[in-house]
Amino acid sequence: MRDFRVPKDVQRKIDSLKALLPEKSGIKKIDILYGLSYEYLEVDYDLALRYGNYAYNLAKERADTFRFVKTGRIKSLAYRRLNKLDSALEISMEIFPIARKLNYKYELKHILNGLAVVYMSKAYYDKALRYLFESLKLNEETNDKFQISVALQNIGFVYYQLDDFEKALAYYSRSLKFKSEIKNKYDLDILLISISLCYTYKNDLVKADEFIRQAFSTCRENCSEYFLVSSTFAEGMIFLKKRKVK
Repeated sequence: MRDFRVPKDVQRKIDSLKALLPEKSGIKKIDILYGLSYEYLEVDYDLALRYGNYAYNLAKERADTFRFVKTGRIKSLAYRRLNKLDSALEISMEIFPIARKLNYKYELKHILNGLAVVYMSKAYYDKALRYLFESLKLNEETNDKFQISVALQNIGFVYYQLDDFEKALAYYSRSLKFKSEIKNKYDLDILLISISLCYTYKNDLVKADEFIRQAFSTCRENCSEYFLVSSTFAEGMIFLKKRKVK
């Protein structure tokens, strides 16, 4: 369970879905279970996995290919949130060839991104890039600017991990452009910190400072713990580069 109260709108959706569950069967039951798994991903990863697994097994029993892929994707995501990466990878690799063969584009691009995240976490960067570029191509075909920004940000992160700060900056900058176009702030603060770190390692400390300030102005008083850790590290690196070690 994540350590904050369930938002009221999420709780309302969960309560509504639970109220419908006893009277439904077949496809409708699978869809409700999927919905519960989706909503719980924001508040309770264990429950998200439980409902996702239930939906996944029902879809498998009914040989409902589309829902098998869809519920498998949500189940894999729950495993990732629980940091059970091998289980997440196993499920994704089971549904991936089906989604590709039957051209379930929406599911496919999310599966590809999920596979890339697992391989990034395992430091298999060549595999991560292969899946990310395939995901990027699919998102470009459908002009999904939000998902394009996500793929570009993840590609930038891989190059950052490989110490190729020029390439990392190139992809981070493209991601920032798309986020600005659609006015979507999802992970924007983390993206700005990542850009700041790239400039720090390139010894452009003026730009590094500038992007840290932008990052703080993005989240303001609602900065996450992850952001605060990342920004503190980034500021520490700037001071180190400036030889202000104390």
